[in-house]
Amino acid sequence: MPLLKHLLHLRFPHLQHFRLDIEPANDDQQLAGFLIAHPRLFEVRVWRFPSEGDHDWKSHRASGSLPLLETFAGSLSHMQMLSSSVYLHKVKLWIVDIAMCINFASELSSLSIPFSGVVHLSVTAYFVPWNSDTLFAIGRCFPALQTLEGMEISPDFMEFMESKVEDMSQCLPTLRRLVMREFVALNGSSRSNNNGDFPTPDDASMEQAFFALRRLFPGPLSAKHRKTHVPLRLIKEMEVFFSDKNAPVIERKERPRFR
Repeated sequence: MPLLKHLLHLRFPHLQHFRLDIEPANDDQQLAGFLIAHPRLFEVRVWRFPSEGDHDWKSHRASGSLPLLETFAGSLSHMQMLSSSVYLHKVKLWIVDIAMCINFASELSSLSIPFSGVVHLSVTAYFVPWNSDTLFAIGRCFPALQTLEGMEISPDFMEFMESKVEDMSQCLPTLRRLVMREFVALNGSSRSNNNGDFPTPDDASMEQAFFALRRLFPGPLSAKHRKTHVPLRLIKEMEVFFSDKNAPVIERKERPRFR
């Protein structure tokens, strides 16, 4: 796109917000140069599809790029350019590479950790394993995390929550809100991009798995299960509220899915 290539060579001294929803291939160097040239940016959102590309984003880390950044949305590759910053507080990761999804824990270790100011992490990915490696990696990378969104209901999650999760109760000590997602496919089974279709857990099994979150995250917590019924165009939500003294409280809601 000639127009986009031209824009990436321009400089805007007072630019604070940058969002790029269409990123053509082979323009990573120009994009990196554009971001580095705008140190006043508070917000950066970059969507890359279909591949992560092969640009060495980590090579820009030493320049201390984007020192005032508060909100970041992009791929793990893009985030490698960031130095650890107390200003960054909200991160959304878009991961389209299957290998990066499966190796999510080790990919996080390639970042300039820890990002001690991040309190909100949202993950949009084909699949990220729900296991001890993933949880501890998230905790090391974002030690002050309060909200975690986007992790997927899968057989891994259901089996993991039946294990002795108390041993990992300090993996995310400040977590206060968890939102997990599940997609019910046309055949009525739940869909996991790593495991394929699997039988949709019934309400009782899901409640049991979510009640076990108290053993994993002992502090006050709200945990939401967002189930999207693709054929019915319907979203069902179950949210469990844990407090220090009272028994868990469950709320259920339904709403139409418009797209």
